Amino acid sequence: MLYDIKLTMRFDYSGLAGGGRHAIRVLPQTLGAHQRMIAGHVDVDPVPRERSERVDFFGNPVTDCAFDAIADELVYTAQARVERTAPSYVTEDS
Repeated sequence: MLYDIKLTMRFDYSGLAGGGRHAIRVLPQTLGAHQRMIAGHVDVDPVPRERSERVDFFGNPVTDCAFDAIADELVYTAQARVERTAPSYVTEDS
């Protein structure tokens, strides 16, 4: 079965933030034969000064961002297409 996933996270600051680094872990993992991320991406607003993609030690997709200065709002939008298959169980009677 295919799933289309969308997640939006909005951070509102009480004043202007002076910058920062963020490691965004919101995309689903590929988990063996039962879950596969077909495609996924993270949009960041405002556009960061630096941006890179990696997979962490646990297999999570990570988007790293660095900002010189952030406005009073930061928005992450993640979209992914995931394929899930039901595990097959073997019983002793099989």
